[in-house]
Amino acid sequence: MNVLNLNKDFSEDVWKIIEHVSQTIVEPHFKSLTEDQIEKKANASLVTIADKQSEEKLTELLKALLPDSVVLGEEAYELDPTVANNLNSDGYCWVIDPIDGTLNFATKKDNFGILVALLKDGKTVGGWLYDVPKKRGFYGLHKQGVFKRDHSRVTTDPNYDFDETKLKGYTFKRYYENHPEPLQSKAHSVAQDFCENVFNPYASVIQYMDLITGDVDFILSTYMMPWDHAAGQFLLSELREEDDSIAIEALSNSKYSPQNKTWVLKEDLLVTALNPKVQDKILKRLRA
Repeated sequence: MNVLNLNKDFSEDVWKIIEHVSQTIVEPHFKSLTEDQIEKKANASLVTIADKQSEEKLTELLKALLPDSVVLGEEAYELDPTVANNLNSDGYCWVIDPIDGTLNFATKKDNFGILVALLKDGKTVGGWLYDVPKKRGFYGLHKQGVFKRDHSRVTTDPNYDFDETKLKGYTFKRYYENHPEPLQSKAHSVAQDFCENVFNPYASVIQYMDLITGDVDFILSTYMMPWDHAAGQFLLSELREEDDSIAIEALSNSKYSPQNKTWVLKEDLLVTALNPKVQDKILKRLRA
């Protein structure tokens, strides 16, 4: 299959898989998990039986949809980090977050979903974001734009007008509280000005949807796991008509890539914004 075959019909097949897994695995477990179905990973984050079953089924069905494709899943990586090498493989690679926002899911809160990206020869060519509780979705295909679940085109203008005193962003204090100065103080200042009165869903799938719809203006993060970011970055890049991703590290000026060797920034911050001028303003605040 070549890139030209990645069309609405193919995307509909992907949606049917995502919604099947949501309906048969994720939703039945929501608000009904028992204590023994929730575990802590080595990094102290949570994983549930639904995460594991969701990833197993997504892997099975997506590989059947695209024979000879390989997969990088969040839970598979936890067991075998070498599966990250699939990001650099020739041909197609699916990147899966079977339940993004597991903490919300496990504590019976909304704001969680499923993230799927498709890479070809190391470059992202498709992305699907699904909000499970609200049953809403967005997807993008290489050089074709961004669409809602019903295949209607997303028309958000990345060059929208904004009041720079009223920007809204997502971040989390623990992302930068141990960063070296002066970056730590600058990040805290940005957070105070633009993030304190904004409800943070603490789920990448929802955060990226809010950027796509224009409900927030930017995200500051330090975690760059491909299952959290590959799909969302790709959709934003499609809206901006750029290649693959749009996020920039504030100090190094490096552009985000799913193949980044460092998945946690300890001395830098990743700045993501749909509007390039918003992104430049936040970057200047962090670099000043």
